[in-house]
Amino acid sequence: MSKFAGTWKFVSTENLEELLRAIGMNEDFIAKSRDDKPTMIITVSDNNIHMKTEGQAGTFDENLTFDVCSEHKLPTGETYQMTISKESDTRMKAVFTGTATPGHTIYEICGNELHMTSTAGSVTGKSIFVKA
Repeated sequence: MSKFAGTWKFVSTENLEELLRAIGMNEDFIAKSRDDKPTMIITVSDNNIHMKTEGQAGTFDENLTFDVCSEHKLPTGETYQMTISKESDTRMKAVFTGTATPGHTIYEICGNELHMTSTAGSVTGKSIFVKA
């Protein structure tokens, strides 16, 4: 999991607005996200991962324990539950429930890129970050 650790800079996204609508984000947040180029800082220890994302849409700071369901807040204030699991040294899967449409995100290291592919119902979006 050490390959995930570090600072990641945003490169591109596909289908983000549709994905945000599917999970129940409001139009104000979606508008802020349109031109956002967030930075993600990830630290990993034995059974924990800390992911902090900072951008114009806000700061999201999540401390997670692998394979333990925990409660989190959307920027709208609504709560949801998420469980993140290790699938390999270069792949993790987060499953979320309690949002307008439950779904999952695959985090995958591809060379010096971090690919995040999120699915909520029938909507899929992808973001790519590069290691800073």
